[in-house]
Amino acid sequence: MSKVPQFYNRKVMADPTKMTVSELMKYKSRDEVRIASSIKNLKASLPYLLGLGVGTLIVKVYIDSRVRSTIFGENNNGGTLLNMYTKNSESDMAYNREFQRMRYLTEDPVKNDPLINTSSQLLTDLGFTEVSTGKAA
Repeated sequence: MSKVPQFYNRKVMADPTKMTVSELMKYKSRDEVRIASSIKNLKASLPYLLGLGVGTLIVKVYIDSRVRSTIFGENNNGGTLLNMYTKNSESDMAYNREFQRMRYLTEDPVKNDPLINTSSQLLTDLGFTEVSTGKAA
């Protein structure tokens, strides 16, 4: 089995055994170069990041004020969100009112609903007794 020769390129991978003291003091690893490059890019982009932050803050303050005035209004009495707008004409509204009147005329009274009322037989079975008030039903 042959031995793989080792090649050293000083620009890519420095060999500390073949370096002088001054070269060792000046030497920067690939990681140090990457970190320095990242810091340089961050410093260069700092005005853009600050501008983005200030712009976001301005937009947030503006939107918060608009939301507050729209929902709560002046003196917390309700804003423009509570204004009701409709595209219905007067005849549409009259039709709706007439429809509601007819609907109420066809509904049974609440007392006749078997889903709400409990039968007296069930109350007796459960141990409750009906107290008669002496009024006619």
